[in-house]
Amino acid sequence: MINAILLQITDAFSSNLTVDGFWTGILGALVISIVSSLLSSFLGDNNEKKKRNK
Repeated sequence: MINAILLQITDAFSSNLTVDGFWTGILGALVISIVSSLLSSFLGDNNEKKKRNK
């Protein structure tokens, strides 16, 4: 929900991004969250690596 609102705010300040409505923002936020989760699982988290090395 917060990501959707942030996408709407980014849309207001950017000419390169267009979000047509709240539900489009929700869908975009969901896609961003899924991609972020997948990349984190494949690439790993730097914070976890730092904690393991201590």
